Amino acid sequence: MHVRDTVQLAALVATCGRQIVRDCRQLSTTSLNDYYLASKRRLGRWARAVRGYERQHQYRPAPAAQAGWLSLVPVLEEILAGAALVRVWTAVVTAHDRRHGQQDNERLVQRVFLDHEAARNRAMRHMLAHPLRTGPVGLGCECSAVAGLEQCRRRTERWTDLLIGFLVLEFDVARFAFEPDRARDFARDMAHMERVGAGDQAWSLTVESLRAAFPRPTSGSCPNPDLNEQIAASILACFAPEVFDSIGPLQSLWTVRLLAHADDAAGMIDDLLRL
Repeated sequence: MHVRDTVQLAALVATCGRQIVRDCRQLSTTSLNDYYLASKRRLGRWARAVRGYERQHQYRPAPAAQAGWLSLVPVLEEILAGAALVRVWTAVVTAHDRRHGQQDNERLVQRVFLDHEAARNRAMRHMLAHPLRTGPVGLGCECSAVAGLEQCRRRTERWTDLLIGFLVLEFDVARFAFEPDRARDFARDMAHMERVGAGDQAWSLTVESLRAAFPRPTSGSCPNPDLNEQIAASILACFAPEVFDSIGPLQSLWTVRLLAHADDAAGMIDDLLRL
């Protein structure tokens, strides 16, 4: 499962998150623990990859360091794009705990959130330190990769704030946005659309735009498809099947399919967002 699929999962979580917070009194402890463990394993793999690059390639003269940098790029993309799901899920779980007078779930997901932010900050330091960061695209694969990472970062931040804004309509979770004011602005826009009876249509168009901004890749490296799948499965396992009633029918074997194959998981997320 590619990390870009998890951005689309973040849209699904935001779409159904308000209902979960309102109607689900108890989230699955087992599934939340699975989320925590899979996230920690992925964080560990990222840390080892970045340390390996720092030891072997960071201070070597070009072009000797080029191969090392290009091998690190998929890891950095996974860190950057993965922030969308981490922030949206943290916002949903935090809102749920606050509404139902709980704390344990919130603490668990916020540990993942903070560790992911540390990994993201480290990734951005490498991007900022790269000598080709400000060069124009087209001067070689290294420069194109740096420009692509910058685009991924900006796009992820903007869309994450829009998804958080959908939750801000009801819950005080703007602090999980990259720019809380942007999330609040979007929440105000959505509130107006809901008042005039166009909320569902506006949100559907928003989700479709996100899907276009993060298309499923047809090729390219994905460092941790297994852990991305486990993280997605653990989150969806917290959703009762009836939660999805508002966006379309859900087959009774959805969890079996999700756990069986990463492609099925990605395809299911895509199908649900189309309904």
